[in-house]
Amino acid sequence: MSFKATPAFSSRIKKPKKAPAFKRSSSGLNPYSSLSCRKPIQRAATKPESTEHEEEDFFDDRLDDVGLVKSLVTDLILRDVPQAVLYIRGKMWTPLPEQRTGMNSARIAEVLNFRASQSPIVTVSYIQALLDSPTVVEKEIAELTRGGAIRKIVVNGRGRMGEVLILVEAMETMIESRNMDSELKKKPGDGSRGTLTSIDSISRAASGSMAAVGGEGAVHAAGGSGGGAKSSTTQEYDLALPGAGPFLKLLSNARTHLLSLLSKSKYREAPESLLHQRWDGGIAIENDTTAAKRNRGEFAGVLPGRTRKWKQFNGISFEWILGECVGAGLVEVFNTGSVGRGIRAL
Repeated sequence: MSFKATPAFSSRIKKPKKAPAFKRSSSGLNPYSSLSCRKPIQRAATKPESTEHEEEDFFDDRLDDVGLVKSLVTDLILRDVPQAVLYIRGKMWTPLPEQRTGMNSARIAEVLNFRASQSPIVTVSYIQALLDSPTVVEKEIAELTRGGAIRKIVVNGRGRMGEVLILVEAMETMIESRNMDSELKKKPGDGSRGTLTSIDSISRAASGSMAAVGGEGAVHAAGGSGGGAKSSTTQEYDLALPGAGPFLKLLSNARTHLLSLLSKSKYREAPESLLHQRWDGGIAIENDTTAAKRNRGEFAGVLPGRTRKWKQFNGISFEWILGECVGAGLVEVFNTGSVGRGIRAL
């Protein structure tokens, strides 16, 4: 009996398939087979603690108070109001840095023009805080006003901030520098001493009518009360100074900003040196250490032109705004006995 193999009998024979060479083995021989293949979840990095004002950590507690400061100025003696006016005017602006200002030429010109446009006025409250004798200051202001050496101007709706003083000499210099007619500079015209109602409208009205005197309510519109003539013979006049409005607006915003800097402290008080640094915006101090950092390409401080002191307030000095806030009763200055003078918001 013979056996014959045909392809029909071997049609079900299958060759085992070889595993691809690049397929990873799932056996326990691979030490990384049990690890997860998922990517780790990326979480937001914790915000690093700010190191800009590291000195704030040392003043979490209340400052020692050994008594209020009697006078803001300790290096000189101011004898009268005119001296105080000149002193305040000289301390209002911070000099422009000679280099690394952070401002281009157009911005520097804008700052200088803004300073030049301001009227040479000071607030009465600042003078009272500087001389530390409100009653004596008021009497002296009244005497100087009667003597023609000083002018007191009251801006309605501004409270005590609207009471400002200007030296007559400074006012005359400001008038002479204006481009006006020489006759107008010498004395006011006849129209400024007459009625406040338009002369043309009166000339068209019939004699004896209400319109001839300016219409209904003309007395109230002119500033009178309608209750009869005043018995006093003192002459008064209204005086408007150019730049007084921007000056008061700048002063109000600067006061608010200084109080906001004090509110960053826990008890709304801080050493004068720390508050001064906050007002300046943490600008770089020009010394050998700062120069070495700049040469290495490291951060050496903010440029003056990038701070609010120069961007919004055109370089108002810390000493000036501190005196304004003390005079307005917003802050008080006291001796700490250890870290110099302290400033507290009221």
